[in-house]
Amino acid sequence: MGSLDHRSVLDVGTGTGILSLAALLLGTGCAVAFDIDGDAAQTCNLNATLNRVSDRLRVFQGTLEGLNPSARFDIVFANIHGDIILKEAHRLTGHTRGEGYLILSGLDYTDNRPAKAVMEKQGMEEVSVLFLEDYVTQVWRRPPGRD
Repeated sequence: MGSLDHRSVLDVGTGTGILSLAALLLGTGCAVAFDIDGDAAQTCNLNATLNRVSDRLRVFQGTLEGLNPSARFDIVFANIHGDIILKEAHRLTGHTRGEGYLILSGLDYTDNRPAKAVMEKQGMEEVSVLFLEDYVTQVWRRPPGRD
């Protein structure tokens, strides 16, 4: 992927902010993180301040509907329940820039096939699938020219 300094990250269901903070600490230019839980959003903000990356991170309490529909990101992390992934697949893929990556983590293994089917229906290309006990992480790539 080359230099990360011009890359952007979206962290859906941020929790403590670990994924967006790690990306920023590794050199990503900017990130947007949100969670439906207000305490999680506050914790993410605090962790960004403690890690001195708050100037490159926008955090809010809310859902995908709170984002500008035209916002696109190079990397989208979605560590959310499988039923939400299935319901919001069009928004998740819609916020992934062409040639960008969508990483679905924390999926229950029973959600693996339905999530795969919905991502393929959205035109995403599977990069890898990782299994760890009862959980699955899927990595998808948006084909070029699909902004």
